[in-house]
Amino acid sequence: MKKKKLMLTVCLIILIIFSTGCSSTSEDEMLEFFADRAENFEKDDYSHIKYTKLARHPKDYETRDIKIRGEVFQVIENTDDDYTTLLLRVGGDWDKIMLVYIYNEFLDTRVFEGDEVRCYGLFAGLQSYENFFDMTQTVPMMYADKIYILNDE
Repeated sequence: MKKKKLMLTVCLIILIIFSTGCSSTSEDEMLEFFADRAENFEKDDYSHIKYTKLARHPKDYETRDIKIRGEVFQVIENTDDDYTTLLLRVGGDWDKIMLVYIYNEFLDTRVFEGDEVRCYGLFAGLQSYENFFDMTQTVPMMYADKIYILNDE
């Protein structure tokens, strides 16, 4: 248990470095860390935590493996950095926005606006972004290990 907590703490440090701009070595370490997580993916290892708890008490859940379901309303495919950013409406509620990052190599298929998805990954606290109205919005965020498209036909 202590080893897992230490690994999660190291991961959080790497995530902070990554989100503030890091060297290629840190990016490689982060990719390797998430590749290992994706390779050892087990649905039962992830907990459903209510959006409100994540938003109100983010420090209580940082580095926890969570699962969340929502409708994608914005997709940003960043091919230069090999990851995709998703903005989800959790429960169809515009007041419950979740930011999800996933490395492209862990996506089985492309994700589109309007897709209903279930995301499994590492909760990383809160992140601020500029919304459609050029206003800063701070929302819960996660790094996804796996994303399932629920309405894929």
